[in-house]
Amino acid sequence: MQDYLLKIEKLSELDAHTHLHLLRESDEPDAEGRLLGFSYPEMADKIENLLRNIGLTANFAPIIAVVAHGSSSTNNPHFAAYDCGACSGKPGAPNARAFAWMANRAEVRALLRERGIDIPATSYFIAALHNTSRDEVTYLDQHWFADYPQEALAAFQQAMQQALRKNALERCRWFELAPKEKTYDKAHAHVLVRATSIFEPRPELNHSNNLYCVVGRRALTRGLFMDRRTFLHSYNPESDTDGRLIIKILSAIIPVCGGINLEYLFSRIDNSVYGAGTKLPHNVIGLLGVANGVEGDLRTGLPSQMIEVHEPARLLIVIDQTTQLLDKAFIHLGTDLKEWLDNDWVRLVACDPNTRELYFYHRSGWENVTLPELTNVPSAFCSEDIIIGQTATIPVHVLRRAA
Repeated sequence: MQDYLLKIEKLSELDAHTHLHLLRESDEPDAEGRLLGFSYPEMADKIENLLRNIGLTANFAPIIAVVAHGSSSTNNPHFAAYDCGACSGKPGAPNARAFAWMANRAEVRALLRERGIDIPATSYFIAALHNTSRDEVTYLDQHWFADYPQEALAAFQQAMQQALRKNALERCRWFELAPKEKTYDKAHAHVLVRATSIFEPRPELNHSNNLYCVVGRRALTRGLFMDRRTFLHSYNPESDTDGRLIIKILSAIIPVCGGINLEYLFSRIDNSVYGAGTKLPHNVIGLLGVANGVEGDLRTGLPSQMIEVHEPARLLIVIDQTTQLLDKAFIHLGTDLKEWLDNDWVRLVACDPNTRELYFYHRSGWENVTLPELTNVPSAFCSEDIIIGQTATIPVHVLRRAA
């Protein structure tokens, strides 16, 4: 059995064997009219944009991990659906590697320092890839690691490994064939087998039950167990006085997170029409899509094996910002994206950064949301206490350990 697994892994796993060459050495375009590589100012632009978008402009840790995501499974014609929608259905490892390389360059940091982002010389960016079906992390470009603070690097890798084992345990509550004895080691071993099994139609359940998207500071969700239903986007409202950052963020999360949500919603509501039916008879057609057996029509949406446990509901976006600033920002949002909000394809709530008052967005304006007094909020010491024996979605809990 062990030899079988090793052979299957070789079919589905690829080791990184390339070296990045990102610096532009010539301003002469190639035969197709494109410039190869980036200048240092262009690199600084890209690093600055991302760091400002997530509010990371000071207090840098010794190690900052840039973790891409991807997925591997041995027998799955919907492979691309498990990878990154922002990377054309591919793993995001090249982007993570490029970002870390650029952010570590002294020339780029000097330009960032002039723009008000001072990354200390003792801080380093590392690139990694999280395989979400196997719950494994591959650290990329490790030949640079000898230059990094070893104590901080070891501490991060140890914490990441523990998080992966806990993640596998939480995922296993959805799998019928998961081990009855719930331990980290057995849960992690089970997800590895699922990803490498040629007979497994459900290697992972991907974004099933997605429901929320929280754009704000970590304090908004700290101490909450949200049952893996939330997209989390870091955002510091204090550094966005003119609304430019929230426009950039909404321009990404509305089509990406909203698109994922509607993909699951309609595929779950009517899988035979809006989804793809069972994946078992699917044949890949021209690397463009799938069809049922020898039928000619490409299937749209998601197969039934990906949405069986999904509870369909429109995405609720919560933004850590005032309604006044959001109103100003929405002017520049663009008609196509504004239609998502005006037509309720996604729902949006503003959480005032100072008062924590909530306002629900309507096409006609903002509605103040008065919540009832919550006296019996479920709580637990840690997430492991909540998931034991649970095979359905779980309401939000307060974690006493975090509190």
